[in-house]
Amino acid sequence: MWGCTACHNGPAVGGNSFQKMGVVEAYDTANPAEGVAGLTGDDLDRFKFKVPTLRNVELTYPTSMMVLIGIWKMRLM
Repeated sequence: MWGCTACHNGPAVGGNSFQKMGVVEAYDTANPAEGVAGLTGDDLDRFKFKVPTLRNVELTYPTSMMVLIGIWKMRLM
């Protein structure tokens, strides 16, 4: 399973798993958030975050939807 549905699935279209940022390409950020590692103290959990739900995403348009469309277009290139 690839694409959006690899992570955004289930009744809420996401929100039921954690995924690691930076698996495909390095996750470079100045943000101090460390993901689940902040709770577990395990370095393997660094940059692992909860997958957000896409349920009712149409209510937050255009910001959220434009981001999703941008990501989708980048993956097509």
